[in-house]
Amino acid sequence: MHVLGLRILQCYRSAWSQVDLTSVLLGFFSALALGIWSGNRLHSKRYSAITRVLLYASALANLMALALTLAHHYSSPWTSVSFVADHQIGFAVVGAVVAALLVALIFSSKPQSRRQMLLERLMDSATVGAARYSVATLFIAAGMLKFLALETIDFFHASGYSTGFFYFIAAWEVGWGICALFRRVERVALLALSIDMTGAIYTHYHNYFAKGFPGPFGNSTDALRMLGLMAFITLGRHWQPHRGIRLPFSKEAANVRPKTVTELEV
Repeated sequence: MHVLGLRILQCYRSAWSQVDLTSVLLGFFSALALGIWSGNRLHSKRYSAITRVLLYASALANLMALALTLAHHYSSPWTSVSFVADHQIGFAVVGAVVAALLVALIFSSKPQSRRQMLLERLMDSATVGAARYSVATLFIAAGMLKFLALETIDFFHASGYSTGFFYFIAAWEVGWGICALFRRVERVALLALSIDMTGAIYTHYHNYFAKGFPGPFGNSTDALRMLGLMAFITLGRHWQPHRGIRLPFSKEAANVRPKTVTELEV
């Protein structure tokens, strides 16, 4: 099993950018094809169910990485393989959500049920909840890996950050990751974790321009993926079934007349 994990990691690291891009495109074009060419509500329901299963699988992968870390097996290749599995699922889901939003815009002149069929299914509470578990478990596992394995501490030092700041970020990720599991503080937790990911992107680009570190965009893809998932969760929480989120410049919004006090009382 150890050798198998090493081989999987070697294959991924030899072409990680192509693998990540393939996952994004797979999610994007599968959702795009379903949204444009299939008017079958059952197909959209099945696609959403598959997405939900994948998100729960990514949460389980993160829990596996967390268990290996707590057992002090953080040097095991399967810890990294678990994170890789989570990453690929996350990239595919982000690609699918972007495609579903694009389809909704393409069919903006069609009936509401037609243009938002796939988006309605992806935005249901069960799928959004699965995405929340995926995000929360990833940050908890990543933060604990920092604490116990001192992962990325050399990168923090090379970026000009102190050891204290490294532990602060580790605690930030674990603490807010746990908070993201609870609906009552979900919004604040997602905002805090979004700040964390925005800071990571800033650090990669600052290192590129100030210190000549290579690949700022490639190093930022994981943070961008997490920002995409957290945006999906936030959008899903504000989504109204069969109504969606009406854009201020849409025809429907322009034709809506505010109700009078008499109408509201009736």
